[in-house]
Amino acid sequence: MKEVGLYLHFPFCLKKCKYCDFHSFDGEQDLMPAYIDALRKEISGLGYILTDCSIKTIYMGGGTPTLFHEDILKEILELCHYKLNILSDAEITIESNPATLNRRKLSVLRNSGINRLSIGLQARQDKHLITLGRQHTAQDFILAIEWARAEGFENINADILLSLPGQICKDLSETIDMAIESSITHLSLYSLRLEEKTPLYDEMLSGDIVLPEDDEDRRMFHEAKDQLLNYGFDRYEISNFARSGMECAHNLIYWHNNEYVGCGSSAHSYFGKARYANHAGIKAYIESVSKMGGQTREFIARVDTGEERFDTLMLGLRLTKGVDKTEFEKRFGYDINFFYKKKIERLIVQGLLEEDGRNLYCTQRGLDLQNYVIRSLMD
Repeated sequence: MKEVGLYLHFPFCLKKCKYCDFHSFDGEQDLMPAYIDALRKEISGLGYILTDCSIKTIYMGGGTPTLFHEDILKEILELCHYKLNILSDAEITIESNPATLNRRKLSVLRNSGINRLSIGLQARQDKHLITLGRQHTAQDFILAIEWARAEGFENINADILLSLPGQICKDLSETIDMAIESSITHLSLYSLRLEEKTPLYDEMLSGDIVLPEDDEDRRMFHEAKDQLLNYGFDRYEISNFARSGMECAHNLIYWHNNEYVGCGSSAHSYFGKARYANHAGIKAYIESVSKMGGQTREFIARVDTGEERFDTLMLGLRLTKGVDKTEFEKRFGYDINFFYKKKIERLIVQGLLEEDGRNLYCTQRGLDLQNYVIRSLMD
């Protein structure tokens, strides 16, 4: 039976962060009941599509899923178990904002089968959290971790941002120290990138804030990487670090270009040699599910073998282990060099790629210049 991942999107937030351009909304809480009804209908419809599939991972993302009452989240998971074939050892993750967590909620979530918790920390210093528009303090994060541990969560991720306005290396180092000392098992470390139409982008244009230069960004990242290595966290993907055996199984589905199905507004799927996405607006999604009897698609695109092959290479090179050449040949019938030999050789000469008997992978410099590597393979 084929194993796939399931993504569930919850696009509601206490307040939208000033840097966020994800599909999430604040001030729309009156739509939450109708949204959950639509999500129930879409999940129920999956039972007919995934009859020959097992669900290997479930990822509840947002937005802030934990803005919903814990009993609603429990009910959604119960519906998934009723309608779908969820593996007994499935990794089930929920994203959270520390300000939306309490001891009872964490107890219900853990008892409902959620075994991986992802908490948005971003920074230890409250001044940086205020700049970002975060609706929590560093102390809220510490309390959330204590409660989560007490309720039996053993697999916990923290999200951290670097290259914040006014942030120095010492700030980032202190943030990592606090996160690791709280006994997390996984850490996602991202550089702040400001997109148009976000409040922080406007503040940058007006000169109210200044972001670190690219060289400083890379210096901060590599110092943080070394700090994490000293703590026993391996870098297994461009922006992700974990203790041995605690890598995020759901995200590995994406990076190995394997199949997954998404439910909820704006959710994307890759299944049956096609990529498709749901309607992005909350109201549009709710209306579409109602009209289509549990199915909502804003677009669908068939994926031919050439596109699948390149996507597998591109996504695999995000992993520090890179692309398994034997698995690539099994999947596509020919060795990876049959398709990309000259381009790979050129990137090896440039010091951006390396290969051994098993894998093709980016060097440390290649990971820093990932976009250039991908463009070079694409051209």
